[in-house]
Amino acid sequence: MVFLVKYSLAPAAVRTAQERFVSTGGAPPPPGVRKVASYHYADGSGGYTVADTDDPVALARWCNQWTDVLELDLRPVLSDEQLGQMLAS
Repeated sequence: MVFLVKYSLAPAAVRTAQERFVSTGGAPPPPGVRKVASYHYADGSGGYTVADTDDPVALARWCNQWTDVLELDLRPVLSDEQLGQMLAS
């Protein structure tokens, strides 16, 4: 299943979050989670990641490692095709 992980951070947490991002090599996902894409707001206030996994627990654990510096909004998402199938039924 595909998930959209939107993040935001308070100005006071920017430096800590940036340092952790650099030290981890870009926040790599754990086994069982594939990072499809990540985009970051140019002003450093947040961004989002698209992740694909059959293990939502692994995804939640990955996200949980960042909750001290980021506010996260984690949601399953549907493609156009999937949405069309859901609406047609």
